[in-house]
Amino acid sequence: MSGNKVSIVVAVYKKEEYLVDTIESIISQKHRDIEIILINDGSPDGCPEICESYSRIEPRIKYISQENAGVARARNLGIACATGDYIVSFDADDIMPEDFIKNLLDFALKSPDVDVVVPRAIAFGDKEGEGCFPRIDLPSMLIRNGITNSSMFKASAIKIVNGYNENMKNGLEDWDFWLYFLEKNMIVQKTEDAFFYYRIILGSRNNISPSERLLLKRQIYLNHKDLYEKWRPNRFFVMTYPLVKLFVPFGVSKEMVRLAKFFKKLI
Repeated sequence: MSGNKVSIVVAVYKKEEYLVDTIESIISQKHRDIEIILINDGSPDGCPEICESYSRIEPRIKYISQENAGVARARNLGIACATGDYIVSFDADDIMPEDFIKNLLDFALKSPDVDVVVPRAIAFGDKEGEGCFPRIDLPSMLIRNGITNSSMFKASAIKIVNGYNENMKNGLEDWDFWLYFLEKNMIVQKTEDAFFYYRIILGSRNNISPSERLLLKRQIYLNHKDLYEKWRPNRFFVMTYPLVKLFVPFGVSKEMVRLAKFFKKLI
């Protein structure tokens, strides 16, 4: 892939307080060949007016509005309208350093076989510090998401993974999305050169209760059942995993123990 246009898709819902800073950080990118797709997901606050005002003064912005249907559908709508060679989904309260897109794209162009470029994520707001993400290989990704939402992926990949699954309306849609890439044996790599600022807001959509999280994990399992079953420990192992620590020195992997814990919660 030789093109270097990047589409940045921003799903907007109840982020009036932060949206201007987010849009300004995107507009200020050193890499200028970008399009910014703002999707208003039926936000009841001042977000629609902010999006409309920016679309009038910034020619690289496309503004689209839909009735509230969730972030997955909003991102899919934005991706369907994207004309870039690469796509980045970005949250409406996060911040891009001015060289964020440039650094992601430089890595992508130097590594044309890579389908997804994963940046670092530095938290700010109610919590601060660089996020510590787990490994991005299987089976690690079956247990916990290690790929940030604001990773860059090839636009051509959407034809293969079919976008975000809209049955993940209540959260964890990004984890589910990246599993489709791994399911299709696509290449995912991290880069140390690119990072963005990830806003932590206590009480936000990301603070999911344990019971809700379990339901969402069950849905992820159902969405990728063949993949999970391929890595699933046998039922005896699942039900007796606390004893497994005795056997770890003899070759039982930590990932298998974690998968056993995961499946014990589901069954």
